[in-house]
Amino acid sequence: MTLNRKDFLKPNTRKVILVIVLLFVFVFLYGFSATIIPILTGEENSKQGAVDDYLTIESCEALALKSVLPLLMRDRCYKDYALHRKDFRFCKKHSKPSYCYWQVGESLLNLSICDMADGEHKARCYVTIAISTDNSALCGEVEDFKGAFKGLGTRRYCEEEILLKSGDPASCGQLSDESWRNECYFKFAMDRMNSTFCEKAGSSADNCYYNLAIKLNDPSICDMTVGENKAKCYGTIAIRTNNITLCGEIEEGFKGYGNKIYCEEKILINSGDPASCEKLVDEWMRNKCYYKIAIDKLNSTFCEKAGSSDKSNSYESSCYYDLAMKLNDPSICAMLEEKSEIHVTTELFTSACFFKLALKLKDISLCENVNDVLISEEGCSGNGAGYPRTCSTNNWTLNKSMCIDEIEGRHHHIDCPRGGAFYYPCLYTLLVEKSR
Repeated sequence: MTLNRKDFLKPNTRKVILVIVLLFVFVFLYGFSATIIPILTGEENSKQGAVDDYLTIESCEALALKSVLPLLMRDRCYKDYALHRKDFRFCKKHSKPSYCYWQVGESLLNLSICDMADGEHKARCYVTIAISTDNSALCGEVEDFKGAFKGLGTRRYCEEEILLKSGDPASCGQLSDESWRNECYFKFAMDRMNSTFCEKAGSSADNCYYNLAIKLNDPSICDMTVGENKAKCYGTIAIRTNNITLCGEIEEGFKGYGNKIYCEEKILINSGDPASCEKLVDEWMRNKCYYKIAIDKLNSTFCEKAGSSDKSNSYESSCYYDLAMKLNDPSICAMLEEKSEIHVTTELFTSACFFKLALKLKDISLCENVNDVLISEEGCSGNGAGYPRTCSTNNWTLNKSMCIDEIEGRHHHIDCPRGGAFYYPCLYTLLVEKSR
């Protein structure tokens, strides 16, 4: 059998290609094991240390260039590398090395890395390690920094958390500071939901009984409190549980939840019984009661009873308006229109009602019911103490053409008076938002 040159080369060519492929795979695997695996596992490779650091820095810098927040992304990259590779040296490139040292030291439970952090970062690092390892001796080395961490970087927090972890209330007695000791018993009372620990809470006992009673909705514990705490305790539980008899336990002289009349009125309003509204002596509360029933029961007949000749006590207009919005019902806006002669504010509510429903329902015919109403909005900025108080008024007219324009996609911009939009949205914003 005779072989020509071409026949001879074919198998050799295949062999060469195979060798090249194998060589390429070997080089790839070697490179992967030498560079990628150490990054993933955190193992150091002394032969390439500087190169590895360089590649890490480059990758973090490259990531930052692709971000709209380059510094934030770069810092996060360095911190993540430091945590992942358990190597605090990456923190040197962080814009806030102290923060990075804290995170790494805390993660590795390494006090020597914590020592590289400053101030509050160092304190928090020590506290976390002390609590994680139940090492109360470390708490004594914590310098108190109460600002940024809301007490989490303080010796007091450190000692209390370790004592609470022990699960032994007797350990509270080991605290030398009286206020710390009282708070320790307070926390055990809340955690164990047991009022006997409040007895040992000293000056915190009253607040301890009050908070525990509220937590458990237990009025029997309210009797252990005094003064305003006792009144608020009974009032809060009475309103929560709709138990009007508890309101009778409230002594006079306090406000809000600690007021007997307020307690009774709140429960009557929450009852959902229209007959309860008539029992309310205060006109404002009575009108509010009918307003709530109208909205809850989706029944506009109660809106009329929410009215008053004194517009400051009246809920009638807002009742019709809110119910119309809730039901998407223009006929309720028409009920407002019938009463527009009673108050100027009712005229505004009527046009606003048709305006907003027109936008919500995309019904341009409803715009025909929007009358011209002059709106005057005032806003102020500055408190007068170091900042000059300046006020301004913005006058504009709500009208039918605005309504039509909004539906057809032509948005109007109404300037808010100075300082007005800072505290609450301007009227036009309220009418247009969530409607388009």
